Amino acid sequence: MSASDPATGTPYALFCDRWLPWYRRSLHEEIEAFKIFAPHIFPRVHHEDSPHWPTLHLLPKGAWTATSPSSLYSTLASINPAILKQLRDLEPAFLHAMGGHTGLYASKYASLVDRPLIVSLLGRDLTSWIRPDRYSPEARAWQAGKEELIAATTSFIVSSGEMFELALECRIPVEKLFRHRTGIQTRSYPFNMDYARLKPGVNDSLIVMKGRFLEEWGFRYGIKAFAHLCKSFPVRLAIIGDGDLREELQAQISDLHLQSRVTFIEPRSPREAAVLKQASLALIPSVVGSDLQREFSSRFTMEAAALGIPIVATSHGANADTVEDGVTGYLVPERDVDALSDRAAFLLEEPLTSREFAAAGRAKIEFQFDVKKTSRTLEGFFKSVLA
Repeated sequence: MSASDPATGTPYALFCDRWLPWYRRSLHEEIEAFKIFAPHIFPRVHHEDSPHWPTLHLLPKGAWTATSPSSLYSTLASINPAILKQLRDLEPAFLHAMGGHTGLYASKYASLVDRPLIVSLLGRDLTSWIRPDRYSPEARAWQAGKEELIAATTSFIVSSGEMFELALECRIPVEKLFRHRTGIQTRSYPFNMDYARLKPGVNDSLIVMKGRFLEEWGFRYGIKAFAHLCKSFPVRLAIIGDGDLREELQAQISDLHLQSRVTFIEPRSPREAAVLKQASLALIPSVVGSDLQREFSSRFTMEAAALGIPIVATSHGANADTVEDGVTGYLVPERDVDALSDRAAFLLEEPLTSREFAAAGRAKIEFQFDVKKTSRTLEGFFKSVLA
């Protein structure tokens, strides 16, 4: 049985803001591995380069216009008949919403079709409830919607221990919380047995960072740590990603006179795979942003570990769930540039430790975070909600 064939699985409705940006492809991989349930996807925005899905419900133009907490409430003033008809024809077992804003939107439809609502919380949902400006005009609508969402939702999914603690701080009942980390397709990340890349002095060691160019991904701290390493090692840096802070990062690199050593790589480009194959070290310097935003998912920690790239990461979000300090990599405090560069320098100087971390990291991903296993766990949770 495969959920890619909607006739073979129990249907449910998956509401998401976008189908599907590159940094959330874990969602596609996980539902593709389902054996019991068949998601019918209702996105607000459909990207032209998104992966194909056989049961994608493209909504009528203007059916779902909310892009923020304040616009969400104006959208909720009326129910879209086209969406409601599709749901009633589908008769889904439950509705699953990706993100709190999407959950609040989907809650109206869950009530009308009398089905359970499951909401996968995103980092911005929880931080919006605790950030210092939570009573600003823009944030008030989302703050007001918290109690409504908690009451309407059968269960919430959080992706890390840190998110679990924040959810409790936001007064979500513990009995409504389920901790689940989406996995990756391990087979898509072949373990790199070329240990020559881990030997300093053979070639310029390649360090890699990957993610969205946002404050919470901490790239500016990774660049500072890289500048420290350049004083002692013939290292290069590849930065894979895109986002609003690209020009700011490029200016920082220029100010540090690192232009000849740093390369920007577009995500999902042919160059990305080649760069990751050569990488000696992965830096993952995530931080809590000035607006309390967090980088919770940390998919790159799983990708790097699966590929056999030693990791130095901050103790942030899901990093601490994926990286076992001193066993599969190193964890350091947020914004501690000296600790980032010191741990990285140690691994560049100690190829045997790097090899041990590489092997242990791969084993951990195969055992805990392969998508075949995580998808079974998630389907088991869905069954328990329906029981």
